[in-house]
This record gives sequence, C-alpha cells and structure tokens, in this order.
Amino acid sequence: MARILFAMAYPGYLRLYGTTVIGLASRGHEVLLAYDKTKTGHDEQPVPEGAPASVRAIGLLPQHGGRWRDAAIDLGCTIDYIRFLSRRDGTPYLRMRMEKYLPARFSGLRRIGSWPPWLVRTLAAASRAAERMIPVDAALVEYLRGLDPDVIVVTPLVARGPSGVQQTQVVKAARRAGIPVALAVGSWDHLSSKGLIRVAPDLVILWNETQKDEATRMHGVPADRVLVTGAQAFDSWFGRAPSLSRDAFLSRVQLPTGRPMVLYVGSSRGIAKPSLEVAFVRRWVTAIRAAADPAVRSASVLVRPHYSNMEAWSEVDFSDLPDVAIWPRQRPSLPMTQTDAADYFHSMHYSAAVVGINTSAMIESSIVGRAVFTVQVPEFASTQEGTTHFHYLLFDRDGCVESAPSFDAHVKQLGRALADPQYARDARSRFVARFVRPNGIDTPAVDYVVSAIERLTRLRSPRERTAHDTGASGRDASHASSYAGDRSGLH
Repeated sequence: MARILFAMAYPGYLRLYGTTVIGLASRGHEVLLAYDKTKTGHDEQPVPEGAPASVRAIGLLPQHGGRWRDAAIDLGCTIDYIRFLSRRDGTPYLRMRMEKYLPARFSGLRRIGSWPPWLVRTLAAASRAAERMIPVDAALVEYLRGLDPDVIVVTPLVARGPSGVQQTQVVKAARRAGIPVALAVGSWDHLSSKGLIRVAPDLVILWNETQKDEATRMHGVPADRVLVTGAQAFDSWFGRAPSLSRDAFLSRVQLPTGRPMVLYVGSSRGIAKPSLEVAFVRRWVTAIRAAADPAVRSASVLVRPHYSNMEAWSEVDFSDLPDVAIWPRQRPSLPMTQTDAADYFHSMHYSAAVVGINTSAMIESSIVGRAVFTVQVPEFASTQEGTTHFHYLLFDRDGCVESAPSFDAHVKQLGRALADPQYARDARSRFVARFVRPNGIDTPAVDYVVSAIERLTRLRSPRERTAHDTGASGRDASHASSYAGDRSGLH
C-alpha cells in the first residue's frame, strides 16, 4: 500500500479533509500529516478523531530557504496582488486583502485602479516562467525524499502571502523528487479569492464545474489535470438523522419549543467584522420583531457565531430582544468533535429558515433542506457583491440563497418560507446536485477524492526531474495525459 503525505497550512484543514485521511487509511494506506504552522491558542487536533494508527502527525514542514527565498516571496506576493487588478476578476475588497503582503518596492501598484484581463493574464504567465527559473530548495527536496511518500496532497496552495509561497516551494520540491502532487481545493471561494497557482500540480481535485472553470481560466491549469469530485467536507450532512428531539434541542439552547425557529449563521472574521456583524444581527432581529406577519414576528431566533468570531460574540447581550439565543458561546475544536457536529446539525435541522451574510453554512443548510436567505446591506457590500464566490450562491445564478435588498423585503421572504416548509425546495435540490455532489447525489464525494489520490500514486517515478521541468511539458504532460485517460473508473 501507499504512503501519502498531506501538506496542509494548519491542523484546522482537517475539518475539510479529515474524512479523506480516514478513508485512505481504511484502505490500508499510511497517511502522514504535516503542517506549515499551528495556530497558537486554538484547540486544533493534529490527527482526525477516530483515526487509526496508520495516520500520523509528523509536525511542521521545514520552511523553504536558501538565497532565493526572498525573491520567491516577493514574486509570489506581487503576482497575487496583481491578479486582482483585473477588471474581470478583481475588486477593491480582494485587492485590499492582498495589500498587506505586497512588497514595499511594488507599493506603487496600490495607486493603480485596474488593468485589462489580458494584461493580468500575461503577467501571470510571466510570473510562472520566473518561478521556474528560481532554483528548487535542495533541503526541502531532501526532506521529502527522506519521507519517501508515493504522493503528496497539498492544501490550500493558494493561501495569501508567504504561506502560499511556502506551499508552492513544496510542490516544486516534490516535482524535483519525482513525487506526484495533488492540490486539494478546500472551499468554494479558494480559487477566486486567494492567490494564484504558480506551479501546476499533477492533479487539481475540486468540487464542481464552476471551480474547474476557475482553475483553467483564472489559474491556467490544463483541463486534463482537473478532476471534479464533489465537496467531501459536506458528506456528513447527507442523510443525517438528529440524535436529540426538537424540544430537547430547543430547551438546551433556551428557546421556546412551540414556535418556529430562524437560524442566523455567522460569517468569518474576514467577511464580517465582529462589530459590524453584531450590529447587523440586532437590526435584523428588530426587523423580525416588527414584522406584520405574526408567524415571523413570533419566531424564535438562534444566532450561531462563526468559530473565527466566537470570542467577539461571547459577551454580546441581546436579552432586551425576546426569544433570542446566542449559541454556542465557546469556540469548538477543529475539526469538530462528533458532539460539536451534532450540535451544528441540530441547529440547521430544527430551523424553519436560515439567514447569513456570506458563509459556507448557507451551502450546508441547503443540503439539510432549509430555505436560506441573505440581506444585502451597504456595510457588507464589499464582501458580498465584491466577491466572486458570493454570486454562485444566489437564486439568479441557480444558487441556493434568496437575497433581499432591504430588511422589509427580507421579512416578506421569511414569511413565505415559514408558511411553506417546501419553499424553493427544487431550486435548492438542483443547486446541491450541481455544486456539491455533481457525480451523483447518493454517492459520497469522499469516495471520489480517495480514489483520485490512490490513482495518482501510480505516477510515482524514481527519476529526478530537471530544475526547469515545472510546467506542463515533457514527462509532466505525459503524466497528466495518462491520468486523464485512466480516470473514468474512479469510483
């Protein structure tokens, strides 16, 4: 059986790939887990809950070094900023998130409004050529050779700043050592809102055709290196049954049992600053309590903060607003324990409708079968309208979320959902089938991911690649072709 190395940014990525790791181990493979960093003060588990002994955490990956380290960081951080100067793919918000990583020598780019897409694509191609000219870190190559994996799975690779540069160097070192590399795209926003893929892996594993278009169009990855598997991180929500009754759950979160509950799912700190989100939720609840529709007006409200914003919500007091609970108040461990996951599921399952700003919880709630809504307000314009991935969720893009331009319009939408439990069911079902499980609604996506990684081990070659062979040519191209031609029986 194979030895598989997962090179992840930090242990929290196991919330996305823990089931993949366990799935590989269950087929007899040895799985090594290595991280770029750990997040101090966060309760992160370095190995998935319930993993067998064949899954081992081996600590932190060595940082790339050598005389070219600074050049690699400057190049990577600069082109990641430039990508969002594109009039097609860039927005002020996406540029702003990259600004803190922009090298001082290129600070003049901040004064540029935007560039035509062809120019940005040309500069991206030039940056990839320059990346090929930067020598591979020999120490990193030797480290990977010492581990001797049959395949390396890297995620997220496109992280902003030096973290993305670090993982790019890992890909280059692996390719020099002749070890096949897969990029596992963890979330629906990673390819559109983070850095560029500067060295194409042997395989890019992603959710759906929308992301495949992003990989080829935005990142220049050859289409025959891209595999659509579905969203394995969401498998656990399909067909799941509650372990608590509705009354027991609502009593636990201290909400009344005899009326419908509306769930608010919080967004990450990068999408919703805590002070703005708290103020928004207060306005939202106030609008609900003032609704003309008695079903909406009397609905209880459960606010579930995003784990990255949990501390900011821990002291928030909405006691002046009746029948509102903020729960949980403490950050869950990552990946979530079975108990934490059950709590999250019950929150969605027992809600009559779900509301959020811009978060993957909207997708998860759709899987569970709940109507999902958002309100587009000025304070979140940059992180809603100003992001590509938000639009994928909207009804007018065949998504799962109904948007409102005001609280008044939103309250009317909620009224329709509370009156009809099947509200927009067909639209949600189509979205889930297309976006989350495009290979079949009844087949777990993790099966496709595990099979893809297994098949990639067949590309392992003992021959060393040349220093400049990091593009889609030569033996790399034959690898991609052989994989593309042999992937029809993945499941």
